[in-house]
Amino acid sequence: VLFKSDLGYEVRPYCFYFESGENSITLESTNEPMAISHLSLVPILSYDSYEQYLAKQPSKPESYKPSQPFSVKIQGESAQKRSDPSLFSRYDRSSATTEPYDVAHTVLNYIGGDSWRSPGQWIEWDFEVPENGWYTISVKARQLYQRGFIACRSVYIDGEIPIDSLESVDFKYSTDWEMVTLADKEDNPYKFYLTKGKHSVRLECTLGQMGSIINDLQDTISRLNTVYRTILV
Repeated sequence: VLFKSDLGYEVRPYCFYFESGENSITLESTNEPMAISHLSLVPILSYDSYEQYLAKQPSKPESYKPSQPFSVKIQGESAQKRSDPSLFSRYDRSSATTEPYDVAHTVLNYIGGDSWRSPGQWIEWDFEVPENGWYTISVKARQLYQRGFIACRSVYIDGEIPIDSLESVDFKYSTDWEMVTLADKEDNPYKFYLTKGKHSVRLECTLGQMGSIINDLQDTISRLNTVYRTILV
């Protein structure tokens, strides 16, 4: 686990500066017991651009010709892993486009919702592909909780963010379900190279571009409070 902001202001882990030679790290207990196996110093994490990602793959998207058409639909409520017990499967009858839909019975047909709003919360799904090749990813989502705002999610494939633009993917306000395909600013879908077999996709809640704005705002408020207290004194 890398040290990172639990408030979601920064998607990337914290960076620490060490001088050449011997250094020391001290962990001070504040509450609750825990055990530590080891600490590791790793290089600064950086994400590739889409062009850099393509250059590292064994083939090019335009040269890929699947042996047979393939697509897989993963139901949101069928998540394999969750960061919080509150992210359980739920049911929705407000829209006939919610799958699966039943007019007579209560069926679990989505996951997340108003409980999936704190930075760092994530949900992960497993899937399999039949052959090595290039695939696109689309997310059927609905954000009807805050009008005028966007929900942001970091997208991990097999435990890693493959390209920098997936650090924060925006989901705009809408009262109905929308199909959001992972794509660039010109709406050209990203294609990801996956090997035959099992893979995973994880969506993690983040503040996205709002993180730096909120951080600057809190810093400004803190400095204004300092000035205000100085005036009172």
